Formats: sequence, C-alpha cells, structure tokens
Amino acid sequence: MVLVGGSSNIIDESTRTDVHLIKTLKPFATSYTISKTWTEKAALEFAEKNGIDLVTVISTWLHGPFITPQIPGSVRSSVEMILGHQSNSMSYPPIVPFVHVDDVTNAHIFLLENANTKGRYICSAVEITREKLADFLSTKYPEFRKQIAA
Repeated sequence: MVLVGGSSNIIDESTRTDVHLIKTLKPFATSYTISKTWTEKAALEFAEKNGIDLVTVISTWLHGPFITPQIPGSVRSSVEMILGHQSNSMSYPPIVPFVHVDDVTNAHIFLLENANTKGRYICSAVEITREKLADFLSTKYPEFRKQIAA
C-alpha cells in the first residue's frame, strides 16, 4: 500500500508510503500499513548492506478467488463494501487501485525468472471508483452475498 502526502498524483517505485500521513488516519490498518512500510525498508537496507539482490512487489488491493472455504476475516470489510454495509467496513478512498491475485502471482514468476531484476515493483492493474468497484465485484462474485448472510 502506498499512501503519500503532497500534491503529486504520480506514484511509481520511488514513491514511499508517508508514515506521518498514515498516523493521522483512522486507526483501521494503520499499524498494518506502517509495519509493512518499515519492514520493506529494513529488508531493502539489509540486502543492500549485505550484497543481496532483493526484489519487492508492492501490490494494490487484491481481488480474486480464495483458497479457503470461508471468506477470510481480513477480507470481510472489502466484501461488506460490496454488500453496502459501510458502517462496519473501512473507509475507501474515492479512487481504488486494484489487481487480480493471478496478476500478482504472474508478476512474482516473471520477476523470479529474470535474473537482472532488483529493487521495487508496483503491481496494479486499474484504478476505479469505489462505487464502480463495488458494482463490479458484486456482479462478479454474487456468491459472497449468500456466504455473508449465512
């Protein structure tokens, strides 16, 4: 997840999550986002210091099939967005970047098979409004409505 302050709308691999901005937001996922940011930074610094080639893949919001028989708890708030239960879910930005889990898998494979890769890579397919995303996901995955209701 990359959240930045300032006026630039361009986000690329040189962009870092603004931890100070994250600390001002609602508590939902704040610790998670900060820990991911600091962990990646520490791993990249360690790799550079020790001559290790390290590649990180930063994915945006994921969608796609689950390998578990039930919807994971960490995904419940996203599903609630589809169902219109906004009071229990997180506050989404006006534009939501997202990517299918298969695309993230393919990105990892591609980077693994290319020996000259190093550094950071963003994996994101599209940016969409939260309303269009909710419409798309509720149409694509109607079975979630049944599973949540049960």
